[in-house]
Amino acid sequence: MTGINIVVGKNNVGKTALLDILSLQFQANPHRSIETTPNPSIVPSPASCVTFTFTITRRELIDSLIKVQGITEFYLGLPSLESSIAQQLEYRQHSEESVEKFGTWFFSNDIFKFRLKREAFGNHPGENWYTLDESYVVPHVKTSRQANSGDYGKFRIDPITRTFTYLGYIPVGGAPSDFTSRLGSALKQYIYRFRAERFPSSPCQVGVDRVLAPDASNLAAVLNLLHGNLALFKEYNRLVREILPEIYQVGTRHLNDSLVEVVVWNDGRAISNDDLAFNLNECGSGVGQVLAILYVVLIAREPQIIIIDEPQGFLHPGAVRKLVEVLRYYTRDKHQLIVATHSPTVITSADPASVTLIKQVGAESVFESIDIKKAAEQRTYLNAVGARLSDVFGYDRVLWVEGETEEICFPWILRELTEEQFMGTAILRVQQTGDFNRKDTTAVIGIYERLSQLEGGLVPPVVGFIFDRETRSEREIEDLKRQSRGKIHFTARRMFENYLINPGGITAVLNSIEPSSIAEPQVINWLEENKENPKYYKHVEFNRNAPWTENVNGSLLLADLFNGLSDGKVWFDKNCSFAYAHQMDVGELA
Repeated sequence: MTGINIVVGKNNVGKTALLDILSLQFQANPHRSIETTPNPSIVPSPASCVTFTFTITRRELIDSLIKVQGITEFYLGLPSLESSIAQQLEYRQHSEESVEKFGTWFFSNDIFKFRLKREAFGNHPGENWYTLDESYVVPHVKTSRQANSGDYGKFRIDPITRTFTYLGYIPVGGAPSDFTSRLGSALKQYIYRFRAERFPSSPCQVGVDRVLAPDASNLAAVLNLLHGNLALFKEYNRLVREILPEIYQVGTRHLNDSLVEVVVWNDGRAISNDDLAFNLNECGSGVGQVLAILYVVLIAREPQIIIIDEPQGFLHPGAVRKLVEVLRYYTRDKHQLIVATHSPTVITSADPASVTLIKQVGAESVFESIDIKKAAEQRTYLNAVGARLSDVFGYDRVLWVEGETEEICFPWILRELTEEQFMGTAILRVQQTGDFNRKDTTAVIGIYERLSQLEGGLVPPVVGFIFDRETRSEREIEDLKRQSRGKIHFTARRMFENYLINPGGITAVLNSIEPSSIAEPQVINWLEENKENPKYYKHVEFNRNAPWTENVNGSLLLADLFNGLSDGKVWFDKNCSFAYAHQMDVGELA
């Protein structure tokens, strides 16, 4: 559909292969798996084929037929006598009168839907086209795989009046169905496939063709022609600067009477000096890609299918975002963009018309269409919990934790103290842990769970929640566990900071931040003198029968400890459980 269509998936699941197929430029690469080659004696088919359905208007159909080599005569396969359209037209035999009647009906349609098959053999792109199953073709054209297997009507298009003239009936074996092959070849002229690798940037021959080659090999030639339209050329350069602000202007430079190259100026003051311009070989990776993509979307007078593979692979994230925004504006209601990506920046910037997820199941790539409304709903939920798509996209599961401290420290703890492999798990802090103390805790948990329960979404499932016990009673803890169906877990100690009350560790941190002679016994003495201070046990009863590190307010205690032992030179940050040295003295603050 028009607009930006996103294809997502992990590495090696078939994203690039899909784009090759959609470009209609593919070589034979037979599928190899235990299903197609169960033993070495079985040789898979040497051909690769693609079956696709497309819709085209009458005007587009005429333009396509005329454009291919300028030939205006062609052969059209006739319907089988048993088909529904033959019955509708009372088409009972392949006579001159019936064929002409069929042709008149065929070309009176405003919309055509064709189902074609293309085959490739060996190392050469497929050039064999066949019209398929008439139940998928509107109008219903006779199915014919072999070149000379059907009956045909011969017609001519008048390129001026754009009308059709019947030229005669061709019986079985009398003519090839070149209508299909010409239509297939014409489709390629509306498809541009941009790969992540850098485009050729060498000079090219001066030409008069304004159509950019699929490999952008004539980029210099088409930009040279674009100079003739000053308004359009100015708009082109404006878009280039929008995406790549380091480039002031793009132009062309003639090397001789027949060769021209693309050049750029990085400084407006040097615009009048060709010697200070850089050719594309001297520019950063991705510049040629941007220039080619912008040319296609800006210059194309007819709808195009533009295929881009991993744009984040050749551009800075900021440039990617600007490029996608430009493409979104220029493709609405006109071009169809197909972008394969694993970048959340691309997805969120695109406001996609569709999202297709590719998964590998066994030896096959499986395609899953993601409901855009549900994907948008997930992004709304992400905003509600203070997260972004980039935080979770590509992960297999999410573990929600108390705050920034846990978000940073939990992966360290897992790596150092356990053998657990948390690959594929995103550890993220919740926006407000206080939400889980309210009476509507079930509704809050529901928001987090809905993130991953929407079928066909982009967010992975929730593993669980790990929170500080704080001053919650056992009853409150049990209620929250029940409401979350066992997904909420609590620390055994009052808070995460309580696990950091380690004299040896505290001493090491103090001396590393503010070099001093503080010894571990000093830290131990401070803890012994202050561990029973009532200020650290508000809303909690001091229990002499339990280790004091379980119920003390560890965050407040550590803040006082670092401040006291360092004479105010080091302070403890509750939000991120780290100690810092003060950078300013009182005089500077004043």
